[in-house]
Amino acid sequence: NSQARQALLEPIPGSAAITWVRGTSTRPGQRHVHISGKSAAANLSSWCSATVNITDAEPPVIKLLRPGGACIASPNARWACWSAGQLVSLSDNCQGDGDIGFMLQCGEGSTGDNCRVLAGGQVCVRAAKAGQLVRLRLLARDAYGNMAQPFAVPVQVMVAAPASAGCVAAVFGKPEDMLLF
Repeated sequence: NSQARQALLEPIPGSAAITWVRGTSTRPGQRHVHISGKSAAANLSSWCSATVNITDAEPPVIKLLRPGGACIASPNARWACWSAGQLVSLSDNCQGDGDIGFMLQCGEGSTGDNCRVLAGGQVCVRAAKAGQLVRLRLLARDAYGNMAQPFAVPVQVMVAAPASAGCVAAVFGKPEDMLLF
């Protein structure tokens, strides 16, 4: 077993292989592996087995759905709202092992007057003036506790933008009105 552990710590030479016992899960936890090696010159082979502990140390990945973030079509002092799924995609290397937890926050450029997070996890930005930029902050953690780096989602208020730009209209008189839809 000590040779197996040592073999797992060393780079795997081209003539060796680590194989999983048939039916073994590669999800985090204790797993049984077989380590085999073959000498190319002497055509000799050997193997051993070991129990290893697999851990997930990779944080979730966050990506913007729209390059440049989100935008609001015109400054009209009304509110536009989004859920995280409308702004970003979240993925994880152990995707099937549980949900990715996330939290949206109002970040740089925001005040209580122009950005609010609702109880359901949606975030709303008030389109006060053209050129206004609010950065939303997204935090994400996978089922194994790995945290992604805080991620900024820019929201820009545009003077006018064609529908093809992907901007939303600010239609809510107050953020809570969004919950009625």
